[in-house]
Amino acid sequence: MVYRKIGDGIRQRTVALLGAGWTVYELSIIMDVNTRSIYRWKRNVEEYGDVLPPPSPICGRPRLLSGEDLHEVLLLLERLPQLYLREIREWIAMHRQVKICDSVIQSNLEDLNITYKILRRNAIQRDEEERATFADIVWNQIHAAMCVCIDESSKDNRTIYRHYGRTRWPARCDSCRWCPWPALEHSASAHAQWVHCLSCLPWICRRRTVHRVCSL
Repeated sequence: MVYRKIGDGIRQRTVALLGAGWTVYELSIIMDVNTRSIYRWKRNVEEYGDVLPPPSPICGRPRLLSGEDLHEVLLLLERLPQLYLREIREWIAMHRQVKICDSVIQSNLEDLNITYKILRRNAIQRDEEERATFADIVWNQIHAAMCVCIDESSKDNRTIYRHYGRTRWPARCDSCRWCPWPALEHSASAHAQWVHCLSCLPWICRRRTVHRVCSL
């Protein structure tokens, strides 16, 4: 028998006639359907109350990222919206023990309504107490052998700042700028601390005849 789609009306009418006393063989000839289909429709009515079974709750392959994993990714992007897909993938592999590709991560982010947009710079790093702590470290613990002098005239934002980040639509994507300044001890060990004091770098010129001081 050539495959053809059978409407729900024919199925329901067939089951109704079967209950009225018609035989399966008679209905197979009149309705031009297979006898196995009639038995299946009757079984569906007895089990589910309809000629068609309910749709399966499991459709397709299981998700690689659970709801908890996606929640952790959202929290990560709230802290660091400028992360690249490969960096998100590495974070998931390290903290969630899930091996996943960049395209699947992008698909999950789109399902969560996460968009890729221009970052908005926020000058929120001016903390007077941290600036004072930073100034004390530079004045009392840093000497010339621990510094590298550079000229920033050839630098631009393409090399020191990421322009785009991810956040929920339609919220704007905010970025916080940090300065990787190591609080080096007298032993010259690389004990790095992230100091929230980018705005206080220019005054270093009064102690060292340099343009900027960067970490070793």
